[in-house]
Amino acid sequence: GLAGWTIQLDKDANGTVDTRDKTTNSYDSASRLIRVVQEQDYDGDGVVDYRGVRSSAYSAQGLLTADFLEADADGDGSGVITLRSNTSRIYSLSGNLLKTVYEEDGDGDGPSPINWREVTAYTY
Repeated sequence: GLAGWTIQLDKDANGTVDTRDKTTNSYDSASRLIRVVQEQDYDGDGVVDYRGVRSSAYSAQGLLTADFLEADADGDGSGVITLRSNTSRIYSLSGNLLKTVYEEDGDGDGPSPINWREVTAYTY
């Protein structure tokens, strides 16, 4: 799989990088994406302002069942987790996606209280 990428943006085409975005992917032995690390430098000063780590889990059938994100998302580059989210997926026995549940802790203070919950049901 794709190991990662780096984006450098020169917003006014003056030759100076204004923002950087680096993404690194990791895969399991079945070539499934299991970890994504994203780092962003919002102002091009070389200091990471955002760092998020997303981990994924799969069922024995290879279906994506969960994603978990922890991020220093407040832009200060402190490394303190300020955002946590979890996405879980429920499938039918035939492998059709039935429900997705997204929960977010927008202040990063732990699994509770959840600040945002979104449930999506699918029909076939």
